[in-house]
Amino acid sequence: MAPVGSDVLREHEKRVIEQRDIDTSAIKLASVFTEPASSHVEPVPAPDTSYISVADIGEDLLLDRAPPPEPPALDLQGISIAPPGTDLNPLKDTTATIEPNVSGISIAPLGADLIPGASKKRSPQPPSTDHISLEDN
Repeated sequence: MAPVGSDVLREHEKRVIEQRDIDTSAIKLASVFTEPASSHVEPVPAPDTSYISVADIGEDLLLDRAPPPEPPALDLQGISIAPPGTDLNPLKDTTATIEPNVSGISIAPLGADLIPGASKKRSPQPPSTDHISLEDN
């Protein structure tokens, strides 16, 4: 480890920056809070709104509106309300329950070889860290 405050890059790793002679005498800086004296912007004329009018309060703005449609005629003769406590779902599931035969199925013991002849993967050895050490500063 390098001592505290030392350069991170060595001299041959540093990039050399070439100094250039640039004439900046023609550049003038102005504050962003002041307007340049030479720029004069003409105000934009207001739009013509003489053709626009305002309706009276409560006036119907949609004069050509179609009348609302008639409500549909419903035949409710066959509909009634069930008495309190009535089962509203009279349909029942009538399919028989299935009892599968699982007598030929067993569970392998813990650690058993499930695929005979297959090679077992070995986990790789951890890398040696004997050569690593820390310095106190």
